[in-house]
Amino acid sequence: MHRFACLVVLLLVGCSKSNERVTAVQSPVAAPTGAGPVAQYAWARSDGQRMANNPDLIADAQADIAACQAEAPPRAAQGVPGEPCMRERGYYVRLVE
Repeated sequence: MHRFACLVVLLLVGCSKSNERVTAVQSPVAAPTGAGPVAQYAWARSDGQRMANNPDLIADAQADIAACQAEAPPRAAQGVPGEPCMRERGYYVRLVE
Protein backbone atom coordinates (compact mmCIF):
# COMPACT_ATOMS: atom_id res chain seq x y z
CA MET A 1 0.00 0.00 0.00
CA HIS A 2 2.90 2.36 0.82
CA ARG A 3 4.38 1.85 -2.65
CA PHE A 4 1.03 2.55 -4.26
CA ALA A 5 0.65 5.80 -2.29
CA CYS A 6 4.16 6.89 -3.31
CA LEU A 7 3.40 6.10 -6.94
CA VAL A 8 0.19 8.15 -6.81
CA VAL A 9 2.01 11.12 -5.23
CA LEU A 10 4.78 10.98 -7.85
CA LEU A 11 2.21 10.75 -10.62
CA LEU A 12 0.28 13.76 -9.30
CA VAL A 13 3.41 15.85 -8.84
CA GLY A 14 4.57 14.95 -12.33
CA CYS A 15 1.19 15.86 -13.83
CA SER A 16 1.00 19.18 -12.03
CA LYS A 17 4.35 20.24 -13.46
CA SER A 18 3.91 18.76 -16.92
CA ASN A 19 2.88 22.15 -18.31
CA GLU A 20 6.12 23.73 -16.98
CA ARG A 21 8.24 21.01 -18.57
CA VAL A 22 6.59 21.40 -21.95
CA THR A 23 7.05 25.17 -22.06
CA ALA A 24 10.65 24.99 -20.86
CA VAL A 25 11.77 22.53 -23.51
CA GLN A 26 13.14 24.07 -26.65
CA SER A 27 13.76 22.17 -29.82
CA PRO A 28 17.40 22.01 -30.83
CA VAL A 29 18.42 24.26 -33.67
CA ALA A 30 20.58 22.63 -36.30
CA ALA A 31 23.66 24.56 -37.31
CA PRO A 32 23.62 25.54 -40.95
CA THR A 33 25.82 23.28 -43.01
CA GLY A 34 28.70 24.88 -44.84
CA ALA A 35 28.24 28.16 -43.00
CA GLY A 36 31.28 30.27 -42.22
CA PRO A 37 32.08 31.69 -38.82
CA VAL A 38 29.16 33.15 -36.91
CA ALA A 39 29.19 36.94 -36.66
CA GLN A 40 29.59 38.29 -33.14
CA TYR A 41 28.22 41.60 -31.96
CA ALA A 42 28.78 43.85 -28.94
CA TRP A 43 27.44 47.05 -27.47
CA ALA A 44 29.66 50.05 -28.20
CA ARG A 45 29.51 53.68 -27.08
CA SER A 46 28.26 56.19 -29.62
CA ASP A 47 30.70 58.83 -28.30
CA GLY A 48 33.66 56.69 -29.40
CA GLN A 49 35.06 56.03 -25.92
CA ARG A 50 36.48 52.52 -25.61
CA MET A 51 35.14 50.50 -22.71
CA ALA A 52 38.01 48.00 -22.74
CA ASN A 53 40.21 48.36 -19.67
CA ASN A 54 38.00 51.12 -18.25
CA PRO A 55 36.16 49.76 -15.19
CA ASP A 56 33.96 52.87 -14.86
CA LEU A 57 32.68 52.67 -18.45
CA ILE A 58 32.20 48.90 -18.14
CA ALA A 59 30.16 49.39 -14.95
CA ASP A 60 28.06 52.08 -16.65
CA ALA A 61 27.43 49.80 -19.63
CA GLN A 62 26.46 46.87 -17.41
CA ALA A 63 24.02 49.09 -15.49
CA ASP A 64 22.54 50.39 -18.75
CA ILE A 65 22.21 46.87 -20.17
CA ALA A 66 20.40 45.77 -17.01
CA ALA A 67 18.13 48.85 -16.95
CA CYS A 68 17.26 48.43 -20.63
CA GLN A 69 16.90 44.64 -20.30
CA ALA A 70 19.12 44.52 -23.36
CA GLU A 71 20.45 41.36 -24.92
CA ALA A 72 24.08 40.87 -23.97
CA PRO A 73 25.86 40.11 -26.13
CA PRO A 74 23.52 41.10 -28.93
CA ARG A 75 22.89 38.32 -31.47
CA ALA A 76 22.26 40.59 -34.45
CA ALA A 77 23.25 43.98 -35.83
CA GLN A 78 19.79 45.40 -35.23
CA GLY A 79 16.40 44.57 -33.80
CA VAL A 80 17.74 43.04 -30.57
CA PRO A 81 15.93 43.32 -27.24
CA GLY A 82 16.69 46.60 -25.48
CA GLU A 83 18.15 48.31 -28.56
CA PRO A 84 15.92 51.44 -28.53
CA CYS A 85 16.65 52.04 -24.85
CA MET A 86 20.38 51.46 -25.32
CA ARG A 87 20.41 53.83 -28.28
CA GLU A 88 18.83 56.53 -26.08
CA ARG A 89 21.62 55.95 -23.55
CA GLY A 90 24.33 56.36 -26.17
CA TYR A 91 25.13 52.84 -27.37
CA TYR A 92 24.90 50.97 -30.66
CA VAL A 93 25.46 47.38 -31.78
CA ARG A 94 28.75 46.82 -33.58
CA LEU A 95 30.31 43.84 -35.30
CA VAL A 96 33.19 42.33 -33.33
CA GLU A 97 36.16 41.79 -35.63
